[in-house]
Amino acid sequence: MTRARSSHEPKTWDERRTYIDTTIRQKLTPTVQEPEEIDSTGTTAGGSEFTRSYQRTRSRKPRFPGLRENWLKALVGIVAIPLAGWILVQLYSLNREIGELRIHSEVMEKRLEQLKGDLDHLGDQFRQETDRLNDRLNGAPKRRQP
Repeated sequence: MTRARSSHEPKTWDERRTYIDTTIRQKLTPTVQEPEEIDSTGTTAGGSEFTRSYQRTRSRKPRFPGLRENWLKALVGIVAIPLAGWILVQLYSLNREIGELRIHSEVMEKRLEQLKGDLDHLGDQFRQETDRLNDRLNGAPKRRQP
């Protein structure tokens, strides 16, 4: 009853039934075939046949019985949980960016204070030089520079 491995034909109904009986249900078949006794008082073997449907039947028990009653809660949970997670991620990333901007602004404030000091120093030097040039132009004696 074995077929060649290279064939790709589906199993017949008898092969499926044998597989289910022997492998899945583990119902062992006798190794020796015994002759069947024929009952002369019964009906003949040519009576009505029972045909089985090859279509899959649907499960009688619903898969998610609580979902029908609580579909609104499930929908809110499906939408609200990812949305809340996304908002938390955005808040965390914004908090990190705000921290980086604060550090950058502190560095800029220090640099600005340094530049203000340098500008004051340049202003003082400029005044001294202009005073020295004015004095020289006006004929004042030359002063020694320290």
